[in-house]
Amino acid sequence: MKKVFTALGYVLLTTLIALTALFVLTAIPATGLESRVVFSGSMAPAIPTGSVVFTARQESYAVGDVVTFQRSPTDTPVTHRIIREEGEAFVTKGDANEDADVRRVAPENILGAVFFQLPYLGYILVG
Repeated sequence: MKKVFTALGYVLLTTLIALTALFVLTAIPATGLESRVVFSGSMAPAIPTGSVVFTARQESYAVGDVVTFQRSPTDTPVTHRIIREEGEAFVTKGDANEDADVRRVAPENILGAVFFQLPYLGYILVG
């Protein structure tokens, strides 16, 4: 039984170190990694409200990618899935939404593609 608890302790410690490293890397702009808390249920059940999503900038994006975008510096960033391309822009939609987003997203407005998420951790981080 002691071996099980020791192994579990190592797994938890390794996970904590990895998550800490991930959060530290998102604080360094040169990495191109960012983390954000999701405040709506538009991507449920894939990304529940209160999740922390980690994004990475990419050279290109494709249909099916879940991306975080911001149309202007004053707009709240949005995380939705790319459902199709229209000319030089993307049509996005939240998985839980019936309709696609009305406004198209230019590639330069995409902050990054989601590569990892931690469900509900955002509730703890933002109180």
